[in-house]
Amino acid sequence: MVASSRGARVILNRANPAFGEGTCWVDGINCLKFDGTAGGLVEALERNFDLDQTLRPVVLSEGALPWLSAPRHRAPWLPLEEAPMVSVVVPHYNLGGHLPATLENLTKQNYRNIEIVVVDDASTDAQSELVIEELASNPDPRIKVVRLAANVGLAAARNVGVRHSSGRYVLTLDADDLIHPRFLEVGVAALENSSEFDIVVTPAGYFLDDEGPPSPGACANFCDYAMFSGEAVIAGLLENRFSTATALFRRSTMVRFPYIESLNCYEDWSVFMRMCDAGCRFIVTTDVFFFYRRRPNSMVHAPRDLTRQRIEYSDLLRTSSSRELRQKSRYLMVGLGAAVAGNRAEVAPAVVEEMPKPVPTARDVIGGLFGPGGSYDEEVVFASLKASRWLERRTPWVIQGAMAGARWTWRVYRAVRSLGK
Repeated sequence: MVASSRGARVILNRANPAFGEGTCWVDGINCLKFDGTAGGLVEALERNFDLDQTLRPVVLSEGALPWLSAPRHRAPWLPLEEAPMVSVVVPHYNLGGHLPATLENLTKQNYRNIEIVVVDDASTDAQSELVIEELASNPDPRIKVVRLAANVGLAAARNVGVRHSSGRYVLTLDADDLIHPRFLEVGVAALENSSEFDIVVTPAGYFLDDEGPPSPGACANFCDYAMFSGEAVIAGLLENRFSTATALFRRSTMVRFPYIESLNCYEDWSVFMRMCDAGCRFIVTTDVFFFYRRRPNSMVHAPRDLTRQRIEYSDLLRTSSSRELRQKSRYLMVGLGAAVAGNRAEVAPAVVEEMPKPVPTARDVIGGLFGPGGSYDEEVVFASLKASRWLERRTPWVIQGAMAGARWTWRVYRAVRSLGK
């Protein structure tokens, strides 16, 4: 109100009862309103730049303040009349030393109506094979074992688990991780009371493999955290800010957005990006309900060749883009901007005796992509997004031509290369 009274333009969320209908805020008169979505905010900002007229200062009405007098629409939180089934999908590959602890953790959940779908992705070590054999003969009706004849990868194994699930909700959990005993209870209640939401996600606490998981209710000294940061779509585009791979989904949402099986990393990131792009809504818990086991040889922390990492990241952007030209052009501009920027780090002069290169850590790899001078500098990504937005509105044919030109350039390059062999 102070800003408006001094002549500033204010942009307000009309979904907020303090700024909705019946308040002193009128769209186009003393403010600009948006519908509460990221896309709506972008449109409101564009209206602000295109609007030439001066907005009036807000005038307070007599009586109670608008945020106190506005009607409250929050529905009451109802207890569950039924306990719908939750299917926990646990993909497993050569983690026989950790799988029993994960299954024990699931059987001790406060929420009892669960089924556990263990998908063995053609494990090869003796311990894992023995554990799977014992599970296959386990009389517990909650445990279902699916054994794959060949190794298909984490993304495909999760898809198999979802197809074999029968619950209304699906939780994905890796075979070496744990969840809080109340996570399913809290997550199901949240989704049952909030039909407009599709997924419940939680921050993660990291614990070291040799230290063991924290005890429920005890003070935990986690070695690291994974927390949500900023607006999901924008933060998730630059890097994985969706916290973890573990979430409680409506099964219908998982069927609609299966994991992309061609990806051998970032498969959860891709799922969350596509869900956000389609307008799916997330509930984020304030407490930490997921415990991630940090192992030195896990998929996330295994050293990767930098070139391979860049290829996988590019693949993620390509496969996660929506069908609309607007999104395709946005990812195209991000890729073009990253390629133009390159890695501007100075090249060290050659020496006669080359010292052995240290094995890059995961932090080094990510720093090479997003750090100062990296291939995906934030300034370059931001500039690319701004350029794509302008082109989408003014000259969409430029985007279509650039995409067609890129395809033909690649075909010509492949043809010339094949002739030279």
